[in-house]
Amino acid sequence: MLGGGNPVAGSNPSGTSATLQYVGGNVYAGWSGQVIANNTTDASFMNFTTGNHALKAILNYSLDATNTTSSLVGFEVKVNNEVVYKVVIGVDDGPACFQPTHIVLAAQSRVQITGTSTDGDDTPMAMCVTAEVI
Repeated sequence: MLGGGNPVAGSNPSGTSATLQYVGGNVYAGWSGQVIANNTTDASFMNFTTGNHALKAILNYSLDATNTTSSLVGFEVKVNNEVVYKVVIGVDDGPACFQPTHIVLAAQSRVQITGTSTDGDDTPMAMCVTAEVI
């Protein structure tokens, strides 16, 4: 059972871990805000360290590909500097639809999530992360 009382420092999942917000068994990294990616610059969505428990996370990626032409867009997840997930799709001047991505993130791990685009013009994109402690 999680939470409650006055546990040994650092073992309570209720608290803050870098940019993660722990509320009981739920975890919120929130929304990255709109960031820009293009063929020379990746978009940095999130950069955080997980707490003392593994997380079952849901990643929701969105972008506005209105001005893109035959581009590849997507995102990747690194855990402790190793790519553990990467997805790229082709878009051609319109919205790109991604299904939510479910992923398990290990305890005490550094997580970096970045977006990519091969378009020469700026491609606005965003990421929202929610999770639960497992």
